[in-house]
Amino acid sequence: MSPLALRKIVVSRFIKKDKQQKSKPKVEQRPEGEVLKPKTKLSFHASPATEFKKGRSGNVNGRAPSKPTTEAMRRYLNAPYKGRNKEWKAREFTNAEVLGIQVCQWAMDGDMRAMDTVLERTEGKVPNPTTLSGPNGGPIDIAAMTPEEKMARIAELTRLSISAGE
Repeated sequence: MSPLALRKIVVSRFIKKDKQQKSKPKVEQRPEGEVLKPKTKLSFHASPATEFKKGRSGNVNGRAPSKPTTEAMRRYLNAPYKGRNKEWKAREFTNAEVLGIQVCQWAMDGDMRAMDTVLERTEGKVPNPTTLSGPNGGPIDIAAMTPEEKMARIAELTRLSISAGE
């Protein structure tokens, strides 16, 4: 008989024995007429420390969002570098540091996307100065406009935003 088959037999006997022991009900012996008293006092009211406050929802912020992909990427970026470059390994760089070095090198070599990435990460994104508003900076009043006027206004604002972006 093979060791694997023998192991299966031993495990199956152990499981059967364990199931038989669990199936036996445990019965306490009590004198006739004795009432079972609970070991702990039962209460259906919350303690003052955990009681809900009036006018407040039970879970104000909701469940914290789980971001497994982001968490996995952060773990990888914080891990030690294990690539081909022996100098970076010897200096014990993390993957995040190596990524930063690579992007900066690409930017210095003339890669425009890498330049944008470096500048946005170091200086911040350039704010878009385009604002759409009505007269004197107020809201756009479209309640009194006909559908044709609304379409013309949307086309005009779209044209303005596109020309401002160039």
